[in-house]
Parts: sequence; C-alpha cells; structure tokens
Amino acid sequence: MRDEWRDEAREKLNEMKGRRSEFEEKLERLESHGDDAWDDIKAGLEIAWDGLKTGFLAAKSEFEDNKKH
Repeated sequence: MRDEWRDEAREKLNEMKGRRSEFEEKLERLESHGDDAWDDIKAGLEIAWDGLKTGFLAAKSEFEDNKKH
C-alpha cells in the first residue's frame, strides 16, 4: 500500500511541476510582450494558476488522508 501511495504522490508531483512550467512559460511571454499582450495572457495565467492551486490542494488532501490510514 505504501509503494502505491508513493507512486501516486510522485505522479501528482510531476503533474504539479508540469502546471508550474506552464505558468512560468506564460509569465515569461507576458514579460516579453509587455502591456499589449496583458489581456490575452492574463486569462491563460489565471487558468494555469487555478490548475496549480487545484492540484496542490488535491495532493495535500490525498496525503493527509493517507497519513491517517
């Protein structure tokens, strides 16, 4: 059971790293395009940020549940 939990934790961590990378890419594009692109990129950043938060909260909840067992 512990190995399964560890594998799931790694998978969640990799997923969160991917979302973080997406967020960083969008932020870099924002910095390089300046004010003109703000509205276009802002929506994408918000989606990436929400995904990162959701992934983190889901992983946190899962880890806490597994610690109780």
